[in-house]
Amino acid sequence: IGTALFRLGRIEESLAASEAVVQSFRSSDVQMLREIVAGSLVNKGNALSALGRKTEAIESWDEAIGRYRTISFLVVADSFALALMNKASALLQDGRTDEALAAWAEVTERFAASDQPHLLIMVANALKYRGALLERLGRLEEALAVWVQVEERFGASEAPEFVETVAGSFVNISAILFDLNRPDEALAACDKALERFGSSSAPGALDAVACILVNKGVVLGHSNRIEEAQDVWNETIERYEASKAPALRNAAEAALSGRAGYELAEGRPAAAIELVDRVLRNGKDGPPEYRVRCNLIRASAHLAEGDSVACMQDVRAALIFLPRFNPFPKVILDGLSHLAVNLGPEKMRDLIVASPSADLLLPLTTALELELGEEPRVAKEVEEVAEDIRRDMAERRKMKNG
Repeated sequence: IGTALFRLGRIEESLAASEAVVQSFRSSDVQMLREIVAGSLVNKGNALSALGRKTEAIESWDEAIGRYRTISFLVVADSFALALMNKASALLQDGRTDEALAAWAEVTERFAASDQPHLLIMVANALKYRGALLERLGRLEEALAVWVQVEERFGASEAPEFVETVAGSFVNISAILFDLNRPDEALAACDKALERFGSSSAPGALDAVACILVNKGVVLGHSNRIEEAQDVWNETIERYEASKAPALRNAAEAALSGRAGYELAEGRPAAAIELVDRVLRNGKDGPPEYRVRCNLIRASAHLAEGDSVACMQDVRAALIFLPRFNPFPKVILDGLSHLAVNLGPEKMRDLIVASPSADLLLPLTTALELELGEEPRVAKEVEEVAEDIRRDMAERRKMKNG
């Protein structure tokens, strides 16, 4: 009754019905009644959660989980898994990340060997949520192990509900391996995924393949395998530039910006500008990181062509986007530092101070003011970062001067 009332949106009545069952049979030793009470506790937790009473909801799910752990003949495993999943979600919202991770881990440990579709979907989701959270927490080795577990458990499945999760796991595996400075393994993961999903028409796989191509291009570029990176970028652009799907179009923009950076580095600023224009002509719909990177590439290209006015216009456009970032990408700070060397510290300082990004870029403006012989009054931590930026700028000047 409690479940039916919950589905009808009658939350208070659902809570009352579930609580009545719990109170009536909580002390029973009869197997069937113990299972009914556990299920009612899950329903009670769901109702409490819907009413915003998160602490009480977690307590109800906890009691259900404790009961399920003692039931030897478990015919309601899906309710057990659901209680764990709901508890993990509530814990995450409460900022209790370690407890959420533990709840998802229990789902995997208890039900990964099941052959029941509903349970396996929860297992796949538990792995996905756990991997994503570990990655967000910077626990990359642990996250990598979870994503590998996704591929090992569900990699052979052709079921649509698992294809997207498995394909997505390769996106994360390749990205983490790159972050861990294991480029050869990252490339191997990309190639394995492309072999498996490269020609797939499954909607869940399409987005992942686009991301994997982007990851492969990045790894090849950073490994100085430029010709191979160019091939990957060109394939990505050819596949996705005309797409209206956001994820696919974003992949094309990443490839265009990769190619533009290469053209600029090779001393072909006009070619770099043409490629960047293809990204920026679509307005402000794409990911801010690509657009800011493209603005900075085009700013450098304009400067290389002697057009400082156009350069500063692109810097202003980039600075407008920066407050959207959390966290702030180091590659963008590097791009601004590089431009400061070529544009001049005074012009760059003035552009930043007049922008909405002034507070975000205080260490950079401090470094520029120190370069100008000024004595900015800032916290010691800011000054230390500013000195690091100055050292980096000095190295850039040496490289510029040959």
